[in-house]
Amino acid sequence: MGLQKYYFLKRCAINLSHVFTTFVSYSRIECMLTFRTSIFSIIPMILLAVSCSRSPQRAMQAVSMAMPVDSTYDNVSDSAYIRILEPVKSDLDRQMSTVIGCAAVPLTVGQPESTLSNWASDVLRLSARPYCGGQEADVAIVNVGGLRCDIPAGPVTLRKIYELMPFDNELVILTLPGSELMELCNLFAAAGGQGMSGLRLEIKHGKAQNMTVNGRNIRPEQNYTIATSDYLAGGNDNMMPLARHTSRQETGMKIRDIFIDFVRQETAAGRQLTAALDGRTVFL
Repeated sequence: MGLQKYYFLKRCAINLSHVFTTFVSYSRIECMLTFRTSIFSIIPMILLAVSCSRSPQRAMQAVSMAMPVDSTYDNVSDSAYIRILEPVKSDLDRQMSTVIGCAAVPLTVGQPESTLSNWASDVLRLSARPYCGGQEADVAIVNVGGLRCDIPAGPVTLRKIYELMPFDNELVILTLPGSELMELCNLFAAAGGQGMSGLRLEIKHGKAQNMTVNGRNIRPEQNYTIATSDYLAGGNDNMMPLARHTSRQETGMKIRDIFIDFVRQETAAGRQLTAALDGRTVFL
């Protein structure tokens, strides 16, 4: 018998002695009966434990349950916790309700192009100037699925921009060969359109044609600067050509903050937010 098994059995015997001593406090007869019954029932268990102690364990069944996180649990809220958070919540609500600008027209998201996706991509293209030698990026791209709400005409609050862009995605500047940009245009056509600025295309039978950047046909061998999110730069949302860039420049600027700063700058200049459908993406 190995030392490990010996000490294991010794510990079991000590534990059993404690159990039997407890039983004695009730009656000697109960102790005797319990001792005889327990010892003969526990020995097989000890032997089984020792013999199987090195056997690998594996799960035989997994059970999961979905728990909705909604108003169902409002009635079990922690009042003390709420009292601590209330001042923070009140201050945050006050900040988020701050009006930072005004929209002259409703900015809504849709396909093949929309006022909101045109506005958002135009803003990103302008914001790339410090990273493109003072020039706008050749193209800016946003995914319509990443624009999470419309902006109604009228006052624009800080909360509305957070609702529009709840993610912490950052602006990156890519260098992309024209051949990859043309493939990206075909993916846009197959998807029914995406948000883009500086780029124009026509969609016919799910294919892109007459693709131009700043009014000129895309040349496969030419490199283009692309302003987009770090999320899309990884090829996500079926934009794999973006992941085949030849260079990538990090700006460290959150796209949400870019939108906020732009709205505030327009307000300071006495301008309202506006955008229009200009035929940058059309179906034939």
